[in-house]
Amino acid sequence: MKRAISSFIVLPLVLIGFGSLQGATLLDDAVAYWNFEGNLDGTHAINLADVSGTTTAMTPTIVPTFNPVSGIKAVNAGTQAVAFDGTNVLKSNAASLRISGAQTLWLRVNLGSIPAGTVAFMTRSRPVNTQRGISLQMTNGRLQGYLSADGTTYNTQLTNASSYALQASSWYDISMRFDPSNVLRIDLYDPMTGTLLDSMETTANVPASISASNSIGSGYFQVGSINNGGAGSSYLVPNGTLIESAAVWNSYLSDDQIRTLSAVPEPRSISMLMMGGASLAMFLRWSRSH
Repeated sequence: MKRAISSFIVLPLVLIGFGSLQGATLLDDAVAYWNFEGNLDGTHAINLADVSGTTTAMTPTIVPTFNPVSGIKAVNAGTQAVAFDGTNVLKSNAASLRISGAQTLWLRVNLGSIPAGTVAFMTRSRPVNTQRGISLQMTNGRLQGYLSADGTTYNTQLTNASSYALQASSWYDISMRFDPSNVLRIDLYDPMTGTLLDSMETTANVPASISASNSIGSGYFQVGSINNGGAGSSYLVPNGTLIESAAVWNSYLSDDQIRTLSAVPEPRSISMLMMGGASLAMFLRWSRSH
């Protein structure tokens, strides 16, 4: 009987922490996850380099700037973000980021402004024929996604002129998922409230795979820009932009998994935890006396 009662008390405590544990496990499963807590180090030793937008390769690097952040309520919120001044970009040439099949790109971003034209968030591509790959970007404040099977043209183009218009100085969680031969999908969440702001997808001309060749965008995976060969990078995020974290998976995450990344713990969870702990203490004292 004592074991049954103690299990009844402990179970709510386990369930309360399940959401945050699920989010942590999901990030651990990523090909690479960058939390930008004062460095550009990623999981599985996949680090990013901060370079000038005019730099064609990975060097010379520049010293990144990290700004403190607060108020983000999502369960995986950090305390720092990497800063962009409109001239710097983040790059990696890791082969493990050259994914040809199912994949998910995700980042938490706060834009310094909403410029006219195109801004690139996460890419492995170039904006020229024969070098196109995958690109998550924004044009005039609205999200877009692109895929190319062979690098020649963007077979899949996910755009919507009436989609949610991003605003400056607001935090957003943006994900793009590629399910081969099936769908390309973008979801936009508010990490302050855990609210889904917008979703869009296309099933038109979705390829069975995209090239993992080093020739696509010279192999470079970029955050905050797109590779542009001898010109360095293009579509740089504007001055004042902060990126708090980013990740890549070699799988198509489920809707629930995407939601978990932006989930905000309910206020009652803390009080429930305290009540559960108090109840457990009372029960243990009772059990010792009987």
